[in-house]
Amino acid sequence: MTITRSGVMRTAPLAMRLRANSTGNVGFVFNGMVFLLLGLQLPDILSSSLVAAEADPNVETWMLFTDIILIYAALMLVRFGWLWSMRKLSQRFLKKKPMEFGSWTTRELLISSVAGVRGAITLAGVLSIPLLLPDGNVFPARYELIFLAAGVILFSLFVGVIALPILLRHIESSDNVQQRKEERLARAATADVAIVAIQKMEERLAADTKENIDTQLLTEVSSRVIGNLRRRADGRNDVETSMLEESLERRFRGGAAL
Repeated sequence: MTITRSGVMRTAPLAMRLRANSTGNVGFVFNGMVFLLLGLQLPDILSSSLVAAEADPNVETWMLFTDIILIYAALMLVRFGWLWSMRKLSQRFLKKKPMEFGSWTTRELLISSVAGVRGAITLAGVLSIPLLLPDGNVFPARYELIFLAAGVILFSLFVGVIALPILLRHIESSDNVQQRKEERLARAATADVAIVAIQKMEERLAADTKENIDTQLLTEVSSRVIGNLRRRADGRNDVETSMLEESLERRFRGGAAL
């Protein structure tokens, strides 16, 4: 997440961005496999873990559920602390090229901390623990590890479903703001190049004696095209603007007819 929100990948070479995208897709597939395994083994995990906890005199069942909440709270504190540190680092040392964290509010940091599922990688590692030790004895506390990892995943989903709709009220996504900003910059750069090309074409046509085009007409047409390009670059080339232009044109034509 830090790499994604730091803005490094926006300026990275194309090959690196493609590799990063491929890595993200592979990670997405593995996350899906983990949840598939969790769904298939969840009933057995719950039943066997509770039975083993009741049979183990050193473990209390209620402590397992308490540990799940404590582990999740610790993960949230670490995640929020990391994001808060990245925001302070960006504001203090990266003023020229700040990361996206630098403009985030505390509420947005909290949303990012709560969002997502916690424990998927842990569960994948725990499920790979062997059932037996090399000497043939049962692996100690294996059921506890699996129960805690699965519990953190389910609890993070439960908290996210309840907390995120509340935290996301009346807030605009920073991704949409950044995307609109980049779109405006791209439209402005494209319009500037197009305007320069139109101006050069106008000069060439005005100097061409074979075409014999009226200079006033040439200037009028090029000015209209350039004006449309500038409105498009400003993001004002929408339906309301087009309707207003048509209305004004009809009014001017009506005034000229009088």
